[in-house]
Amino acid sequence: MKKINFAIVSCLLAAALLVPACSRPQAAAQPVVGEAPVQPAAILPEKTEALAAPADEPVIAPVAATETPITHKTLPGMPAYQQHLPGECNTGFNYQPVGYQVRPPCDIWHTSLFERAVSADMGTFYHYLDILSAQIGKEGDWYYASLDLFGAGVPTDGALLTYFFELDFNQDGRGDVLLAVENLDLYATEWTVSGVRAWRDLNGDVGGETPIRPDSQGGDGYETLVFDQGLGDDPDLAWARRDPNRYQRIEFAFKPVLLSGNGSFMWWGGAMRGNFDPAVFDLVDANTEKMLYEIDTTCGWIFGHEKAYNVRKCYIAPNPTPKPKEDICIKPPHPDPQNNCWIWFPDKCKWECWN
Repeated sequence: MKKINFAIVSCLLAAALLVPACSRPQAAAQPVVGEAPVQPAAILPEKTEALAAPADEPVIAPVAATETPITHKTLPGMPAYQQHLPGECNTGFNYQPVGYQVRPPCDIWHTSLFERAVSADMGTFYHYLDILSAQIGKEGDWYYASLDLFGAGVPTDGALLTYFFELDFNQDGRGDVLLAVENLDLYATEWTVSGVRAWRDLNGDVGGETPIRPDSQGGDGYETLVFDQGLGDDPDLAWARRDPNRYQRIEFAFKPVLLSGNGSFMWWGGAMRGNFDPAVFDLVDANTEKMLYEIDTTCGWIFGHEKAYNVRKCYIAPNPTPKPKEDICIKPPHPDPQNNCWIWFPDKCKWECWN
């Protein structure tokens, strides 16, 4: 008698009763023609120790992708400025289409000071790059910063246009925060986050080995994006606009959290045509003197108290030491015109009688 395989019989009975006791492994699902394969969700890196900060200082995390609609809760108010740069060279007042040259002290390559609101061949002047002055201040819960330009305008050739500020907390010449707005509309007189971004340098290598000065040991610049047009920990962190009464004034507003608890800092501004890459700051490290044009930057100034001196600070010519006033000698009348003994001595400022 043949032996009965009870396992097979059990499976046959289970199948007849529609009981999934011996179901086969399912074949892998085949992609549908015409549909893109589903990509795995992006895995965000964990926060590194570089993001750590003292307990009393706020920390801004890098921007993470999100599908949640951006909702704004707070808007900046009316800007107030308590501090103005003491001086800024103005290309527009000196530019000539023929024979114009970029010269110090307005343009000093080895201290990252650019006065180059012109094309490389000096044949075109960009009035919307030429910075006439810059301001910064604090009002209520907002900091404000602005650039006054020679004229309002935007490129007509499709070039990118970026206005920016760098903030240096320990005042050593290395910027810690880069705040920028790209392609701000000519009529953007309302506060907007469009084109507004902010970066942090968490590993302290902006400028390479020697900040401000050119060297071949550049770092990775401002490597951490903390605000991207409303994306970030706070969708209201930073804004930009044009002054409704002066279209050539570019205004920024940002919250104190961007300063990571620092109430004093050095600041400077800039305007640039073309590719704007936060990873190549300081710009003198990634460019040569003959290739970097269509840019204007300001010298630096201190908001709050000065912690340390660095060469980025604006130079102010000292007032000449006043000379002591010389005594003015007024010759008195002759003591006795009838007596010839009297002689006038100008160096002594007096008459003397010599017999």
